[in-house]
Amino acid sequence: TDLYVATVGGGGVQQLTTDDEVDDYPVWSPDGRYIAYIRALRDLMLVSARGGTPRKLANASGYHLAWSPDGSRILFGMRSPNSEISDLYSVSVVSGEVSRLSIPVSQVYTFAPFGYSPGGRWFSYLKRPDPRSAFQIYVVPSGGGEPRQLTSLKRSLLGWTWISER
Repeated sequence: TDLYVATVGGGGVQQLTTDDEVDDYPVWSPDGRYIAYIRALRDLMLVSARGGTPRKLANASGYHLAWSPDGSRILFGMRSPNSEISDLYSVSVVSGEVSRLSIPVSQVYTFAPFGYSPGGRWFSYLKRPDPRSAFQIYVVPSGGGEPRQLTSLKRSLLGWTWISER
C-alpha cells in the first residue's frame, strides 16, 4: 500500500511512496508541509507532501502517530511484548533525536488515535479505567497533570477527533 495526495480542486493525484512495504496511518503536519506515517508497522517515516524521498525517523510499534502543536516533533509508541499499551516517545523532525516522554503521559494505547488539541493546551488518549473495562477517552493538560476521564461507555472507542479547545 502506498500513499497518494490529491488536490481538492483538481490537478490530479500524486504518488508519494513506491516501496514494497505497507505504508499506513498517515498524519499531516500542522503546517501541511509533511506527512508522517508508519511503514510495515515498524518504521516511523516522513515525506514531503509535495513528494520526494521518504526519510525514516525512528522505529515504532502501534498504528497511530501525533504531531506536536508546533510541528517540531512526532509522538509515537513503542509497545512491550504481550502488552496493549505503549511507552510514549517523540522524535525531532529535524535531528531525529528520540526522547521517551513522561509528560503529558508516559503510556498510550497506540492502536487508536491520541494527540494534542488544536491549540496544544490538552492531550487526549484512550485507556481502560480498569483491566476489564472498555477503552475510554481521557484528557490531560499538555504540560502534565491529573488525567480526566471524558467518556464512560460500555463499548470501547476506536477513534475520536478534536473540534476545538473547549
